[in-house]
Amino acid sequence: MTAAGDIRTDGPGHDAGVLAERVRLLYSFPQRVIGNAINAALVAWVVWDLIDHMLLVAWLLLHIIVATLRMATALAYRRRPPADDSARWERYFIWGAVAAGVLWGASSSIVWLTPEIASHVFIAFVIAGTTSAAASMSYPSLPAYYGFTVLAALPLAAGYFLAADTIHVAMGLMTLLLTALLSGQARVAHAAMVRSFRLQEDNRELVRNLSSARDNLETRVAERTAELDAANESLRTEMAARIETESRLQQSQKMEAIGQLTGGLAHDFNNLLAVIQGNAELLAERATDEREKRELQAILRASTRGAQLTQRLLAFSRKQVLQPQAVDVNDLVGSMTEMLGRTLGGDVSITVQAAPNLPPALVDPGQLENAILNLAINARDAMPEGGILRITSGAAYLSGDEEEGIVGTTTPDSVKVGRYVVVEVADTGKGIPKDQLDKKWEPFFTTKKAGQGTGLGLSMVYGFVRQSGGQIKIESAVGEGTTVRIYLPCAEGELYRKSERTDVTGIPGGKEYVFVIDDDHDILSLVEKYLARLGYRVVSAGSAEETFEKLAQHGNPDIFLSDVVLPGGNRGPAIVAGARRTLGPVKAVFMSGHAGRNFAEALGPDEKITLLNKPFELPELARVLRRALDSDGA
Repeated sequence: MTAAGDIRTDGPGHDAGVLAERVRLLYSFPQRVIGNAINAALVAWVVWDLIDHMLLVAWLLLHIIVATLRMATALAYRRRPPADDSARWERYFIWGAVAAGVLWGASSSIVWLTPEIASHVFIAFVIAGTTSAAASMSYPSLPAYYGFTVLAALPLAAGYFLAADTIHVAMGLMTLLLTALLSGQARVAHAAMVRSFRLQEDNRELVRNLSSARDNLETRVAERTAELDAANESLRTEMAARIETESRLQQSQKMEAIGQLTGGLAHDFNNLLAVIQGNAELLAERATDEREKRELQAILRASTRGAQLTQRLLAFSRKQVLQPQAVDVNDLVGSMTEMLGRTLGGDVSITVQAAPNLPPALVDPGQLENAILNLAINARDAMPEGGILRITSGAAYLSGDEEEGIVGTTTPDSVKVGRYVVVEVADTGKGIPKDQLDKKWEPFFTTKKAGQGTGLGLSMVYGFVRQSGGQIKIESAVGEGTTVRIYLPCAEGELYRKSERTDVTGIPGGKEYVFVIDDDHDILSLVEKYLARLGYRVVSAGSAEETFEKLAQHGNPDIFLSDVVLPGGNRGPAIVAGARRTLGPVKAVFMSGHAGRNFAEALGPDEKITLLNKPFELPELARVLRRALDSDGA
């Protein structure tokens, strides 16, 4: 704790608050200064007959003037601005107290102008009273109190001591004792008041700090809440994006799994169809009964439809063999317009919007025709009461940010950056519900009635576009129609020109030595029998080992007719390449129900490959074989 009179200094702001409170207390009862004028009037009245009147009136007027000025100062203090300087107002109060003390000190001279001891006692009593009042009124400012007390009481005490008689010396000692007691009491009261005011300031400071802390806490809580809200929103966005990415990934994985399944089935299924179709053709050649011919023709039609289905499955699985070329898309679409008009019927109006100066697309032209035709047929079926089919060409640049809505992408770099040729097929039909858009690419998924579609049209388009290195996007809304955009990579080089097809009649034969390789015994028997009927000398083998054994026995063939996929991990092109290293250049034709891409890598990049897709018609086999035998080079 501090001593009774110590004043603690906690800083400028703290001391300013204490000073302001002390000054406020000094001016809290301004009417008290009137007591000085009243006491002066009483003194003048008592000694009026003993003292010169002019002296008394002058002394009394000075008291009234000082009291009036102190009263006016107190009233001005009450009207001051709240932030006014408290130290200045304390100085005003000190000057007023000093002036009053000087006047009461001057009044002690009146004692020596009156010969009566009673007057002396009365004046001492009045000065003692005013000093006591000053102690109670001026203690908030000790300088003001000391200024009044010293100037008012000490001259009186000095006069008593100068009188030198017993009663006056005693009165002087009493004056000094009273002054000392009042000064001590004023000091104690001042110290207690300062401590009280400091505690008040401490409390105010604590309240301010608590209020500031509360405001800071509320601000921090608000900031933290905003941060949490932003984090939650970011998390929700990330979760939504992750769910969307996972959904696309699952869709892509599902499509890939279906593609692998269909690709694996296509090979064996095409082999079966080749046997069915080939034997049906042989039977049809020998049939003489019309009923038998019709039945065999039904088998041939069914096998042809089966071959088309497997071809579409291979297109979906992206495992068909493509022959990409630089294609003028505008020219290709224009050449299809008449055929599309006949296919779609008169209820569908076809409009073509071709972009000028369109770069060529790197694509298999026949497969692109099939894709556009499939999309057009789907559009027709979506417009049972007629409508508009719009085919638009254009160019686009994909930067890799267009992943959303493009089928088959799972990562941002799935979309290859670069220029693309865009073919857009749009209709004004019924539209597709949102929950069915992704399923539209799946094989065998269809919203058509039974017997009106296989569900393979769009899946074939999907597989062909993805295998061609392009992208595909579908947009649709119920009642507003459907738009499919195909993005095809741009090409460099000489443009493909569609040639007129020639009708090859007749079934050519020959006398050459043909070596046939196939692991399917039924196909091997069928081909061997058919080629023998055409005059060829045929030797056949079902494996790589058997091939080299028979080659050693029968010598060099004029041509190989080989399946692509053989048991034991062997492939027909690798077997032919091995035979050529021993026998020298030998021509070759390959046949397969599912060759896959890059199937002829073993033959070298400069080899011109002839591939016959199973199932095939036997006359087609004869013509392909004959062209290969008549061509130049191996």
